[in-house]
Amino acid sequence: MYTVPDGPEADAQPESVVEGFFAAMPAGVQSDGFAVAREFLTDGAAERWNGDESAIIYSGAPTFVRKPNVDGGSSMDEAGILIQATLHIIGRIDGQGLYSAVGDDPWTVTFTLHRQDGQWRIDQLPQGVMVSVASFDQAFRQVSLYRPDVTGTTMVPDVRWLSWRNWRTRAMEELLGGVPDWLEGAVSDVADGRVGLQADAVPMESDGVAVRLDEGFAALDAASQAMLVRQIRLTLGDGTDGQEVNVLSGGETYSGAEGTVGLDVADHEEALYALSGGNVVSLESSSPVRVAQNTGIDEAEALVFGESGGAVLRADGVAECLDGEGMPCGVLFDGAPVSTVAEGVEGEVWGVAPDGRTLVVSRQGRTARIAVPDLGTGSIHAVAVSPEGARLAMAVGGGPDEGVLIAGIVRNGTGMAERLCETWHRVSSRSDVSMLTFYNDITLVYATDGASARQQAFRQLTPGPETAQSLPDSTVTSIATGDVSRYHRLAVFDDLGIVRTASGSLEGAWTIVYSQAEAMSAR
Repeated sequence: MYTVPDGPEADAQPESVVEGFFAAMPAGVQSDGFAVAREFLTDGAAERWNGDESAIIYSGAPTFVRKPNVDGGSSMDEAGILIQATLHIIGRIDGQGLYSAVGDDPWTVTFTLHRQDGQWRIDQLPQGVMVSVASFDQAFRQVSLYRPDVTGTTMVPDVRWLSWRNWRTRAMEELLGGVPDWLEGAVSDVADGRVGLQADAVPMESDGVAVRLDEGFAALDAASQAMLVRQIRLTLGDGTDGQEVNVLSGGETYSGAEGTVGLDVADHEEALYALSGGNVVSLESSSPVRVAQNTGIDEAEALVFGESGGAVLRADGVAECLDGEGMPCGVLFDGAPVSTVAEGVEGEVWGVAPDGRTLVVSRQGRTARIAVPDLGTGSIHAVAVSPEGARLAMAVGGGPDEGVLIAGIVRNGTGMAERLCETWHRVSSRSDVSMLTFYNDITLVYATDGASARQQAFRQLTPGPETAQSLPDSTVTSIATGDVSRYHRLAVFDDLGIVRTASGSLEGAWTIVYSQAEAMSAR
């Protein structure tokens, strides 16, 4: 739905002018290119101000207070009037469309107004826009820029928030413009700064979206051309081949250049398992099925299990290996204790070392230790690996960097995780998160500790603004994603040993699917 804001009223007071400017900013991002918003500015400010430079996302309603201008001239008209707007900021979007979460703290911004042609107009203001979370989805479109991982086996979504009015053009600019710091080393930059748009628009034409690239595209080798066309198609098609896309360069069409490059987005189709009475139970079908009996494991702090096996976390902190039939097969991480475990890709098991700053990974009999960069005094409470295995979400508590962080996973040619990217990115400022899971390739779900006064859960298209996620009326101790009763579902495990799933969607009602469990597989 397009918004059509009103321009300034005649003889409006300074507070009303600033309030009207706030009302007009979302439409500038969405549709009118700030035509109405600039009506609230002086001619000079309208030329200087760039609404596309960045965005501040706030919750609630701003307050506007008039302040004396102590630095002005001898009269109010000469000195101007200062209006201070106080906002509760929840996030920021930079010039590349990357969302960063911040604490929900008050923030004050000052606007200076002068008279122009007898009317109050804003003359000094910060660059960028301020948009309420209520107007966020109308102003910004979520776009996943698809990039191949460094192993060349899957595509990785790089989520951006771009203005609705020109999102296709902006998406192509950002796809060609380079990899964000938090993914550098985890994904490949095929364009590598060598390719740009021939025109500053990516129009929708009668036979599909036209993407006109400069001569740099023709200079790429055939394999790079094929991969870049695949990236363009998936990005403009929201991860599918459904959008007709015409890629052109130098008068030639390259729409078929991707050839046999069939890299897609990783799915998340894997059964959910529970540990019950020493048995590993699959919840994939309409009736629970024992896939391993009499394993000898009576108690577990956590469970990781898939088709190729997994592990249980014992009370002493040691992760005990399970083979593909669910039977014990030794210990992981050379017997060193860990505080939590999570499932990765291709049978991986991830753990957090007792220091809270080191990760351990077990894959095909090999173990890697990975230091997390720049955590300061914080410690990791939980981790989740994305479906394609190129991103890691971490719940961090304590220290200045607490919250939910995400970082790229750098893998070698065999697929073994070697390190995290040197920079992580904050996706939530909540410090008491103790469990998280990727519901799909871009949706992250996380919940606070059940020991807190009021347990809460949230979800987001990550990185992006968070939305409240419902929980059942019990104390949840772990959350996971998997196939349950033949459907892809979010699942929770509570302190009474009950597994529940959200029926139909993340907003569905909670239904009991299993009881008397000791643990639920964590992914």
